[in-house]
Amino acid sequence: MYTVAHVSFGFLPHAKPSGICTEDERTWGINMWGFGYQGPMYSGGEPRAASTHADGIGLNTSVWMDGELIMDKGTMVDKELRGLELLLR
Repeated sequence: MYTVAHVSFGFLPHAKPSGICTEDERTWGINMWGFGYQGPMYSGGEPRAASTHADGIGLNTSVWMDGELIMDKGTMVDKELRGLELLLR
């Protein structure tokens, strides 16, 4: 259970948090962390063994990449990504 299985960032502009994990994890401005078991389809080979798997979703998150803020409380501040966000919304 103490293995990070995946991290994802939501960039689907019209997705809304609904309680359905596969849509929630794609909602613009969120991030999602999965811990625990990861099957071979996702691990790239042997499964990553763990007794269970759990996902946690963070709304309105801030993200830094290489020391630069690219998302502030769910809003893109990086110029290139901000342009993409405005185009897709």
